[in-house]
Amino acid sequence: MAVHPGGHDREWLWGPMMPDNREVELKLVPMSGDLEHYARAAKALGTSGKGRTKRLHSVYFDTPKLKLRRKGYSLRIRHDGRKTIQTVKSSGAGAILRGEWESVVTADAPSKDTLAGTPLCDVLGDRDLNNLRPVFSTQVRRRTFVIVRPDATVELALDIGEIQGDDRSLPICEAELELTSGTPAALLSCARDLAAVVPSLPILSSKGERGFRLRGDAEQEAVSELSFDVTPGMSTGQAIRSAFSTCLTGLFDNFALLAAGGGVEALHQARVCIRRIRALASLFEPALEWRGDNDLSPRLRWLTQFLGESREVDVLCESLLAALGASYGSAPGVADLKAVFETRGKHAREAAIAYLRSPAALDLSLDLLGALDAALARTSPTPEQADLLQMPIGRYLRRALRPRLKSFLKRCRHIERLDPSEQHEARVRAKKLRYMIDPFGALLPRRRFTGVVEPLQTIQRVLGDLNDRRTGEALLMSYAEEVLGGDSGVGRIVFAAGLATALCRASDTKDVIDSAAAARSRLERADLDFDEGEVSDPA
Repeated sequence: MAVHPGGHDREWLWGPMMPDNREVELKLVPMSGDLEHYARAAKALGTSGKGRTKRLHSVYFDTPKLKLRRKGYSLRIRHDGRKTIQTVKSSGAGAILRGEWESVVTADAPSKDTLAGTPLCDVLGDRDLNNLRPVFSTQVRRRTFVIVRPDATVELALDIGEIQGDDRSLPICEAELELTSGTPAALLSCARDLAAVVPSLPILSSKGERGFRLRGDAEQEAVSELSFDVTPGMSTGQAIRSAFSTCLTGLFDNFALLAAGGGVEALHQARVCIRRIRALASLFEPALEWRGDNDLSPRLRWLTQFLGESREVDVLCESLLAALGASYGSAPGVADLKAVFETRGKHAREAAIAYLRSPAALDLSLDLLGALDAALARTSPTPEQADLLQMPIGRYLRRALRPRLKSFLKRCRHIERLDPSEQHEARVRAKKLRYMIDPFGALLPRRRFTGVVEPLQTIQRVLGDLNDRRTGEALLMSYAEEVLGGDSGVGRIVFAAGLATALCRASDTKDVIDSAAAARSRLERADLDFDEGEVSDPA
């Protein structure tokens, strides 16, 4: 069911969707894995009538080259009792808002006739419309309740089942909240009330998106590839919604994977998503102006640092201590030293998981969604804000990113001469600039895009490796100081720490720094002439 999110009817913000083609929904994952708690919580919040139970079988379709997925659409045929329903959904409209085109059909496969009136006729063309194939399917047992609140009506669907693709499957256990009347803020409020009773984390990825990931990953440990779908024809407001939505989807999926016992990579990718969000918040601050009493930057900065404690130990174990074992595996204390830091990494990940299962993580996640919606849906933006949000995204990026690139090049003109603290600052700036540019690759010719991003990646990687060495040395030195004079037998471990410290300093850094300097030289030739496209006239 689609709903018009009241009061936000601006084409430069939502794009060319009619009110009846909008779906506002959010999913919650219970930390206990038990959906029954939501049913009890819903009744306490006030449900209308009894919950209904039904079984749903859905088949998702795409072309052999997955053109729909690449264009940000999904297409399914769902058997719901005696009804067969065709649904087209689009991503990119917003974090909790999607385009939705739904119709009752009689066939088990889509056709040009059944897709008439949806965007897919234009997206695919006649040839691809006749080349649609089943890709994966879902089997779901769904219980639905209607929660009636003073400011909104929300349909709560409790789904348990699995996504099935080829010889692999992925479990489904989630609560889906869909707004049938009211505002997005009211939906977030309802989710917060449910999660106050049932410890939960939000997720934004649809079953369709997870089904496509299942095709590519035999075992998904983290979401590392973000598929941005910003296009030249978008206004700045539309592009902001799309880019933030992609980053938040990746963040929440990695949070959920980590909270479910995920490993090192889920934690690392969660930190990457947070850094991307912080970079975009800085890039679009003049248009959003959301830093004030409800500024989320300090909480995001704290979370990055908190998760970073685990990441630093993980990097030490994966790189330096692994090399130590390969070179001096039989030396006294080497295995003991590695075990010490593996245990510390495990404890740091357990602390991260404990945070994600706490109310603080849910509050931050919903506050991020609420802040984005509130910033973009102001009823009275300043004239300057309105101009920026309606501006073609390519024009905004040229104005915002060219001065940043010029400043970065000036600060690291002689990158090979920078001291360690200056190298660290240059690495952070390169990473931030790259994360600002990454979502907008479709607005630059491929060679220009890689001409900017690849040198930034090189600088980030090279200076990051140097930083990892220095951080590893500091961790090892701290540990050696900690154990000196302690229990008997620690001398062997201190000796091994000395060997590892030597590895930190063994390799020559000149060649490494020279590669960063060469990358900076390539960056001087970069061209940030973003394509403005043609933004639809709201009038």
